[in-house]
Parts: sequence; structure tokens; C-alpha cells
Amino acid sequence: MRFDQSLFTYVGIAAVVVIPCAYLDGIHRYVQLPQALALHIVAFGGFVAWMISGRWRSSVLVLPALVLLLAEGLSVYQAQSRILSLVPVSTHWAGFALFCALLNGLTREGFLKIVHVGCGVGGVLSILGLIQFFGWGQTWVPTSGLPSATFGHRNLAAAYLIGMIPMTIWVWWQEQNRWASLGWGFVFGLEGAFLLATRSRGAWVGLFVGLLIIGFVFVVYRQRYGWVLRWARFRGYGIGLALFIIVGVAFVPAQVEKGAGEAMWHGKVNLSDAVTSVVSSGGDKSRLILWQHTIEMILAHPFGGVGAGNWRVMYPVFAGGDLMHPQTVPYRPHNDFLWVWSETGFVGFVGFIGFVGFALYLGWHSIQRSFGGIEWALFCSLIAVVVNTSFGFSRVFPGAWLPFWLAVIGLGISQDERRKERPGLRWGIGLGLLTIIASGTGIAKQIDFDRHFLNARVAFAQQQWPLVTEAAESALQSGAFDEEVFLMRGRAYVEMGDAKKGMQDYRKGLRVHPHSVALWNGLGNSLRQQGLLGEARTSYLQALKFDPASGEAFNNLGTLYAASGLIDSALNVYQKALQFAVDLRPVYANMSIVYRKKGMSPEAIQSAQKALAIDPEHVEALVAGGNAFLAARRFAEAAQTFSKTLRLAPDLVQLHFSLAQAYEGLGDVQGAMVSYRHFLKQWTGGDGPQVRFAKQRLNVNLSPPN
Repeated sequence: MRFDQSLFTYVGIAAVVVIPCAYLDGIHRYVQLPQALALHIVAFGGFVAWMISGRWRSSVLVLPALVLLLAEGLSVYQAQSRILSLVPVSTHWAGFALFCALLNGLTREGFLKIVHVGCGVGGVLSILGLIQFFGWGQTWVPTSGLPSATFGHRNLAAAYLIGMIPMTIWVWWQEQNRWASLGWGFVFGLEGAFLLATRSRGAWVGLFVGLLIIGFVFVVYRQRYGWVLRWARFRGYGIGLALFIIVGVAFVPAQVEKGAGEAMWHGKVNLSDAVTSVVSSGGDKSRLILWQHTIEMILAHPFGGVGAGNWRVMYPVFAGGDLMHPQTVPYRPHNDFLWVWSETGFVGFVGFIGFVGFALYLGWHSIQRSFGGIEWALFCSLIAVVVNTSFGFSRVFPGAWLPFWLAVIGLGISQDERRKERPGLRWGIGLGLLTIIASGTGIAKQIDFDRHFLNARVAFAQQQWPLVTEAAESALQSGAFDEEVFLMRGRAYVEMGDAKKGMQDYRKGLRVHPHSVALWNGLGNSLRQQGLLGEARTSYLQALKFDPASGEAFNNLGTLYAASGLIDSALNVYQKALQFAVDLRPVYANMSIVYRKKGMSPEAIQSAQKALAIDPEHVEALVAGGNAFLAARRFAEAAQTFSKTLRLAPDLVQLHFSLAQAYEGLGDVQGAMVSYRHFLKQWTGGDGPQVRFAKQRLNVNLSPPN
């Protein structure tokens, strides 16, 4: 019996140490997947310990959690892309498995040991987060939002901290040794300071609400507790040290520059700015828009949901273009309650509400029975996490959601210490073990996918197209876990001149995410290059259906009209592209080409110059501007522009012919002949009008050299 209890304690300690610290550099989802795999491993250990003990503790928390998991599992069958369901379903199942194992195996004493270790880990991670906040060690661990320690984003770190801080306060308070009390006060100070450094307002509100409710309960029922709080001077030293650290960090501006991994929102550098940003314009960070469209999604799929992991796939259908620009395409609704309902339907939402509601009831019931116990801290943590998750998405990130599991496990243990031996339970546990192994294997395959997927993203950013196809092919050996791998490989094939293969990849990607604006745009481009103009137009219109403000789609559609000879229609569409495009350079360059074809040389030159004012080395704009100068017979400017372009893009052989014409216009026969020779020497496109013209000019004006 004692061995069994120790085994569960070790499993719990492993959970609070390994899960929040897990990350893996060199993969795309460098925090979520490693933490999910760590959760599976720890849950497997917990189930093994449970199989040895075979004990069962009844709890009101089990049924609603099972309802939620069942609804989530069934939602997979109606998901648009089932492969996207693997991570959320397996993560939530592993969390529930760990909850069941520890709920049935831990004693109160074992749980308190886990809490102590977990609070210590929170202090260590806070040191790392504060180091990042002060501008040091910001590349030690991967992140998309500093300061974040090992959580990948500051909001996720804050979600973890608000759950651990009440437990740390309780550990500090109940400590009877003055030096230990001082040490725990130091840990509390570190965690509180790191929480302030994250500038996560939703987390602040969550912790404030939790502490406020706990304080209100104590004041109202203080007669019942008989003011059994006993103050000791050494506790004052601990709390004084904590406040000194917290207040000290509060007055320090964040030493995190914008752009350092989506670093620090400019309105949150100072603490006062972060607080006032709540009521400033845009202070909601577009959450209200996300919630509005998520509610529309729920109303359209109220009972079955859209399928686990498929919120991001269905969002474009309801967004009407809101937040659909390439830099801001949302993956989550920033509200776990709406997220659960939208993906799992009404039954899953009831299960989630029931699970959280019963946990809160257990917390309330527990603090009514005794004063000063860990239940007070757990109740506070639970409130803080639940409030914060109404503004965030921590449930799918095991490290950020770990305090929630700790709270419900602890409150479940406090409910009833009686446990029954159930030998037959081992069959169910064995099935659970197989499920953990299977889902953990899926997570491991996704980690392998993400390793190659990240290489593809890096190569894509560097426009190393052969490396993109190679890395994408390696990633797909593990499975098509993200439609972007097809998007990148499709673009690479198109850039390498194989539009047919590009088209095939874009269509494969659309089977994963049929509402992806980027994939529809890419498909249209590949079809246009194959001369399938009607199908290309349909693809661009599909992109505009899901994002009516897609500047890229308008630009592509304008290029299609221009290629079809519909010059006026192209200009009209380009004007719309200027209203919405994130990158205006290609739009202005394309408009320059159309103006030149209409014989409007001044407008063509002006449009190209607008693009070059944004980026003086934009090759497409330079080519368009050079041709516009040539059409306007401004030969000197044309020659200067073509020469600059060739220095930037020496592989554009066609420009040697254009440069030769500019030289001829200037009367520079020698320069023209040199450029014609360069053109003929490098041209690989076969015989054509330009080749014959260049040869004719060489024969007429200058004999070949000896």
C-alpha cells in the first residue's frame, strides 16, 4: 500500500516538473507538442500505478469529464479535417487519464508534496521569465511572445502562474520554519513579478477575482473561523521580500523590442500602459470579433459542433473577411468555453460546464469545512484559471493548463478519502493504457512532421525552392498534419516552373483546409500559368468568397484579366487590391504594366515609382518602370533602370534585350550590341521574334568580333 502511494506521488511530481518545462527547439510547435508528449508519458506512468493499486474513488467530476471527452471524440467523425483533431483530442484524453490516476491513487499527504515541488518549479521558471523581461537570454528557449520562460508565449506563462501563485502563497503561509518561510516568500515574489512582466491582463483579472472571492468569503465567515490566523514576525519578512520584488519589477519597463518573436505589444511596455490599454481603442485585441463569429458558428452547428481542432478551418466561412489578413489569420477564438461549444456541440459544452461547475462546488464545499487548508488555495487557483480561460486558450497547452488539473485533483481528493478495491477495474485501465500509447504515438509522429515542416518554412522564407520540396516531402512521410506544407511545396513547384505539380499540391492542401484563402490563391496562380484561365478565375473568386478583403486575390484576379486582354477590368480590380493589400508593391507594379498597355506611359511610370518608393529594389517594379520609361522614349532612365535590375536579378535574361533597345534609343550602338550578345548567349527559350531581331541588329550594325 505504501509503495503504491509513493508511486502516485512520484508520478505527480514528474507531472509538475516535466510538463511545464518541456520544449523542443527545431520544430514548429516547439512547446505544445513536447508538452503533450510529456503529458502522455506521465499519464502512462499514472495508469500503470493505478493498475497496480486497482482502487477507485468515486467523484462527481468523472461523469461530466467523460461526457466532454465522448462528445469531443464523436465530433471527429463530422470534422472537415479529421487529422487536425488528433492533438486536441489526445491532449485532453491524456489530461483526463492523469486526473483519474492521481485522483484514485494519491493521499492528501502525497498531493501536498506535489504542490510543494510544483511551486518550486514555478519559482525557477519565473527566474527564466524575468531574465527575458530584463533583456537577457531571450534566445535561450524558443518563443513567439516574450517573456515566456518555457511556455512559448507570455499569455500561456501567465495562465500557468495564476494557478500556481495561490498554492505558493499557501505553502509560504503554512511554513513554520522562518528560513523556509523567507524562501517561499522569495518564490512568491518571483512568480508575482513574472506575472506582472507578462502584461497578460486576462490573467491579472483572473487572479484578482480569485483572491477577491477568497477574501470576501473569509471576511463574511470570519466568526466561523474564529480568526485562527496566527501571525508570526518571520512571515512578515517573507511577504516583505515578495512585495519588494513585485513592486520593483512593476516600475521597470519591459526590455523587449517589438519584433523579437511577436515580442511585447507596444501598449504594454510599461505597467500603467498595460492597465489602461484595457479601455483603449483595440484593447480587446479583436476578441469581440472572434467571439461574434464563433457564436455564429455555434448557431450554425449547435449540437454536433464543427469537430475537434476544426474551429480554424471553419472560421473563414463565418468571418466575412474579419481578421483574415495573412499576418492575423486566427487559430483560436480566445475563449475556451466558446471554443469547446463550437467544436464539440451542446453536449460537449454541457460536459465542460459541468466539470468546471462541480469543481467549483467542491472548492466551495471544502472551504466551508475547515480553515487554512490547501483547499482555499486550490479554490482560488481554479477561479483564476476559469476566469482567464474566458479570454484565452490555455486548455490545449498542457503546461498552461496544469494548475487546473492540480486544482481539480486536490479538490477531488478532499471530497472523500474512502476508496474501494475493484480488481475488475484493471481491464478498463488496460484499455486506457492502450489509448494513451496510441495517441502518444500520434503526437510523436507530429513532432517528426514539425521538425521537417520548420525546415520547409525556413527554406520557403529564403526562397530556396528545391529545399522546400525536399523538406516538405520528408514532413509528409509522417502525415499531412498541416495544410501549409502543401501550400509551400505548391508554391515551390510553381516557382520552379512545374505549375501542374503545384496545382496538385494546392488541391491536396484544400482537402485539409477547404476554406484557406492562401491555397485558393495559389491554386489560381498555378492554373493561370497552365492557361486554364476560367478555372483560375473560379479559384480567385473562391478566395474572395472566404475573404472579401483579400488584396492578394484581387491582385491575382487583375493579372488574370490583364492576361485575357480585359485591361479596363484589370485596372478596376487593381484599384480594389490597393484598398486591401498588405503588400502594395506587386499591385503598383502590375498596374504599371496595364497602364503601359493602354498607352498611358505617364501613369505607368508613376505607378512603378510608387512601388519603388516602398522598396527601391523591388525587381517587378523595376522591370515595369524600365519598360514604362522605354515606352515613353525616356531611354536614359530606361537604361539606368534595366542596368540596376540586372545587378539585382542577373538571371532575368530578357532584360538584356530591353537594355539593348534602350541603348539604341540613346544612339549607343556599342552598348546595344553588347547587350544583344549577352541576350543571345544566355537565352535558352528557343528561336523567337526577339532572337531573330537581335541577330538582325547585330548583322546590320556590327560585324561579329574576331
